[in-house]
Amino acid sequence: MTTDVQKSVTRARRLTLQLKSGDAAVGQGATAFGDPATGLVRSGPSATYLSLGVFNKKADPTAAQVACDVDFLDEVTILFRANDGGITAADIFKPCYHADDRTVTKTSAAHTLAGTILIVDAVDGVGYAVGRPFLENT
Repeated sequence: MTTDVQKSVTRARRLTLQLKSGDAAVGQGATAFGDPATGLVRSGPSATYLSLGVFNKKADPTAAQVACDVDFLDEVTILFRANDGGITAADIFKPCYHADDRTVTKTSAAHTLAGTILIVDAVDGVGYAVGRPFLENT
């Protein structure tokens, strides 16, 4: 007998993420970038970063890493699935893949692309963006 999978979906236009320590202070409306190498938001562009949207509030990470409010400018659909145990907060902004119909992994070999990791939570699992614009970034 097959059991149903609990559907845990949220839609968000804004999300609180971590801004990298040592980056320049940013003002409201400045462009926000996601660094897949660190899982942190950055205040300046790079060829490897994802364009996220804009900072919704001022943030100053010059002395320490700080929480920042990012406005994606469009509603993002976030689907939660179980973590295979290998995904950590450092994997935020990296792609994740379906290990099975209930679990995601960061291993691409023999797995189907699921989306871009945005949330890693011990209780809720891995929240990943599905659809546009994040699949285009992976």
